[in-house]
Amino acid sequence: MNNHSTPRCSHFDVCSGCTLSLDETPPVWSSVLSFFRSYSIEPPLREASRMHWRLKAKLAVRGAPENPLIGLYKKDSHEVVSIPRCLVHHPSINQAAHLVAEAVRKTGLSLYDEARQKGLLRYLQMFVQRDSGAVQLVLVVNASCLSSQLEQFCQALQSDLWHSVWVNFHPAANNRVLGDVWQKISGADWLVQPFLGQMVPFHPGAFAQAHLELFERLAATIQSWVLPGSRVAELFAGVGIIGTSLLPSLDRLLLVENNPFAEKSFQARYPEALPCEYRFQDASQFTEFASFDTLIVDPPRKGLGSVLLGNLCKANNLRLVYVSCGWNSFQSDCQALIASGWSLKKAEGFLLFSGTNHIETLAFFEK
Repeated sequence: MNNHSTPRCSHFDVCSGCTLSLDETPPVWSSVLSFFRSYSIEPPLREASRMHWRLKAKLAVRGAPENPLIGLYKKDSHEVVSIPRCLVHHPSINQAAHLVAEAVRKTGLSLYDEARQKGLLRYLQMFVQRDSGAVQLVLVVNASCLSSQLEQFCQALQSDLWHSVWVNFHPAANNRVLGDVWQKISGADWLVQPFLGQMVPFHPGAFAQAHLELFERLAATIQSWVLPGSRVAELFAGVGIIGTSLLPSLDRLLLVENNPFAEKSFQARYPEALPCEYRFQDASQFTEFASFDTLIVDPPRKGLGSVLLGNLCKANNLRLVYVSCGWNSFQSDCQALIASGWSLKKAEGFLLFSGTNHIETLAFFEK
């Protein structure tokens, strides 16, 4: 249902982050409905607040030290526009960007220039702790080690807003936002988020959903779909918050993930005995279906990939919970699964990214 009281963002005309007004239902939802209705399923669309929901954001930093630009690219360009009053960002993210801009002006920190591949500060990553509003701040820099200029800048950043401050070293000339090397400057090692009664630690290099409130509802739906006593493998598991939310009712739980910082986050959560198996492996190559009766998959936007999809098409005596962040890839995967004998039983839509033509889908299959 549209909320017509939602105000119009002052950055909408230039910022590429939102392609729809915040009170619009994404046009793709009609395609989602038509697709599932063709299988006699009427999926509900779940949503929560359309404002200030984003707890995690990556913003580009460009411009000059006297006039830093912190935000997203302008529509149809590669020019950064500042978005200090963003309506989807949690207020702490807007405040964090302001504090960084002030410190840049104060210290004269050099900012990245893509054309010349010069300048130090490239991007910011900010993750807000739900219960405190504190921010885990990451400075992504065009360097391979800490410099005196960067140390001076970090000292100028001092604020009660920070949960922790990190530097991510990214000297390569490519389009990746994050590099591979991390250094904590101050604060706690892990940002701990409450999630369905759990306390879940995150390293800044681990993936985390930006709309945790609505993602909790998605995970609660999965809880209602997975039978007690099931033997579950969760593929593309991240830090394991979906799978572990099903414990202790399961007979077995295996989490499969290839992000090393997600694995470290999971291990930090259980410093003594692990409650399940966590396997560092490329989930797209998983083949051990006979050991489980239920699979939960949460693949990247490109979908399951040809190897995993092909193996699933051959598998039998399984239940499958599919969390999809890419509608086109989900349709293709779904049609291949059904053609191989899988039955689509249930589906729901989740508006995790208001302001965009994007729907997260959740579906349940049996074979």
